[in-house]
Amino acid sequence: MPKRPMRDPGTSRPERVYNVSSSQFSVARRFGSCMINGAEYHYDQASDTLTRMDVWRARCAQSKEAAEQAAAAERKKWTEAAQLLSLENPETPKDA
Repeated sequence: MPKRPMRDPGTSRPERVYNVSSSQFSVARRFGSCMINGAEYHYDQASDTLTRMDVWRARCAQSKEAAEQAAAAERKKWTEAAQLLSLENPETPKDA
């Protein structure tokens, strides 16, 4: 059996990981991505999955519609996070 090159995704780096929020990878929900076995994964909140970054980028490159949907979802996620942070940490008024 031939040896697999070190950078070959193979079985140690699956294309997708499902049900992320109920696993040890749930930290990706907060950061938007994570590293698994040396491969970077993108978190998709709508489907609760991690998709290997090279697969996610290829899908976005193939379809303009998929790229726009991904950008809109990312923008919405980070806008909501910023709004939550501003509610949790209200700025104290500064004296003039």
